[in-house]
Amino acid sequence: MQNAGARGASRSWIRSRSSWWVPKKGIHRLPIHDVSAEGIGFDLDTEGESPLDFPVKIGETLELRIYLNQSLFLTLDAKVMRSIEKNLIRRIGAEFSSRSGKNFKAFQSFLRMLEDIHDAAQIDPSKI
Repeated sequence: MQNAGARGASRSWIRSRSSWWVPKKGIHRLPIHDVSAEGIGFDLDTEGESPLDFPVKIGETLELRIYLNQSLFLTLDAKVMRSIEKNLIRRIGAEFSSRSGKNFKAFQSFLRMLEDIHDAAQIDPSKI
């Protein structure tokens, strides 16, 4: 069984260090609130952008890209399960829809690697 602290740390790294985009929407880094092997929670809109500019419906599948560096990315499809709008920003909850392909398997490996690194790595306080 995986350590809950490791899962949280790997999710924190993914939220803060990786870039997630919806290519159909254009170059726009998504603020990530939660991510796991099952799905993802993110804000779809940026401040000042109208939700009418890019309509999304419950049940719609979005292509997402997770950029691991400036040029290396994985493509994952996610089905929109919920959309909550607050102050003209939609928070989307989506489930990864294709869990058998090579991209999803690579994503799972990436999550596991981050969990393993968190268990073994040390932080140099002089670099913080």
